[in-house]
Amino acid sequence: MKPFKNKQDKTPDEALQQSLFKEYYPLVLSIVEEIQPLLQINVDQREVLSMASMMLGKLTQQGQRVGRRELRKAIEQYLVETYALEKDREKFFSESDPPLIQAEDMTGSRILIVDDSEMARRQINFFLKKDGYEVYEAKSGEEALWLVHEVDPELILMDVSMDGMDGMETCRRLKDDEDNSTLPVIFLSAKGERDEIVKGFKSGAIDYIVKPFHPTESLTRIRTHLRVKKLAELREKNILELKHLNKTKDRVLRIASHDLRNPVAAIAGLAEFLKDDCDNLSEGQKEIVDCIEEAGKSVVLLLNELLDISAFDSGHLELNKEELNLCKLVHNLVPLFRGEADRKDITLTFNCEGNLPKAYIDRQQIRRVVDNLLSNAFKFTPTGGNILVRVIAEEKGICLQVDDTGPGIPIEEADRLFIEFGTTSNIPTGGEKSTGLGLSICQRIVRAHDGSIDYVNLPEGGARFSVILPVLKN
Repeated sequence: MKPFKNKQDKTPDEALQQSLFKEYYPLVLSIVEEIQPLLQINVDQREVLSMASMMLGKLTQQGQRVGRRELRKAIEQYLVETYALEKDREKFFSESDPPLIQAEDMTGSRILIVDDSEMARRQINFFLKKDGYEVYEAKSGEEALWLVHEVDPELILMDVSMDGMDGMETCRRLKDDEDNSTLPVIFLSAKGERDEIVKGFKSGAIDYIVKPFHPTESLTRIRTHLRVKKLAELREKNILELKHLNKTKDRVLRIASHDLRNPVAAIAGLAEFLKDDCDNLSEGQKEIVDCIEEAGKSVVLLLNELLDISAFDSGHLELNKEELNLCKLVHNLVPLFRGEADRKDITLTFNCEGNLPKAYIDRQQIRRVVDNLLSNAFKFTPTGGNILVRVIAEEKGICLQVDDTGPGIPIEEADRLFIEFGTTSNIPTGGEKSTGLGLSICQRIVRAHDGSIDYVNLPEGGARFSVILPVLKN
């Protein structure tokens, strides 16, 4: 029979874990206080502290000591991942300019003094603490390299000339560590020689203070560099937040488009089915069915194009490139528009230079580019006009040109052509519909092929759209 174990009895591992937890808990309190402003304002600090304590519990279960930097990074990442999705988006975007960082925001910043002179350390320590900083000291370069991972300083004041590893070498080793690449280092020196200053900057320092430590000037420089560092951190945080918002937008867009496309396509299909069996419908009802079918097809087209843009921007669309004859590809597509040409009495002409090299392209995606450019040309070319399609050699590759005799592109509206939902004031000549996404998708497809797309207004009227695709190199 096993002896009864009192709940208060602890195994050695449990005792070590509890000891480490008690030791690190004050550190967690200070870390939470630092991280709290980075999170959204509607998060309860007690909840944040609770989550941080759980993270600390997981770390101490391993029974190993961790440095302040390691602990802070682990807890910060855990909290940001936990709360980032709930950030106040409206407040984030309403702030057109980043909040100014005032001098009082520097209070409590951690500064590491590295100097082998105890008197120098005491003097600098006195003025820094008086100014409200949290100060740590190291009397050698070797000790500084160890201590920087323990205290995670926000700025280092380092003497250049020290016994053993000097300040230059210590700075170089610090900067070799990716975690310290942005850590500001200010050198201290009694010499102030030009050559030494240059060497200091080359080793990674951002500024130089000549001994003896002059409080007014030195503290001003320290505050300036701390402010610059915090602004850089704020900028990086905003960039990460924008990337997160963009990913969220793409995810919502894909989900919504997928969920909407099938039922809308079904509505359009049912409307087409009703048209095929509409003997019992009145003329008014037939018109309504036509409207339902047209609206359904338009929405399906829009959803498909939204999905395409999302796929391109998120990098999820893979091109299936192969060796293709661009002339042959375009030649097979042009006849598909003969019906539209006859309907609007438009002369459609196709020319292709001989002996053109092959292109390495995605057949389906380039077909979409050709289809879109031809559709736009027919859309804005009036009855009796002309459309010319050509494939010719250019210095940068093979060029597809589509000329029309429409109104051309208004110069003041040219910047709208290749953006999402960008439209001009030109009105389609046959009542055709447009989502405003076609040229934007074309541009993404062409760029994915390392090509270019552009337009010019022709002197005789109309516009020419040109797509240049790189040729397949031997």
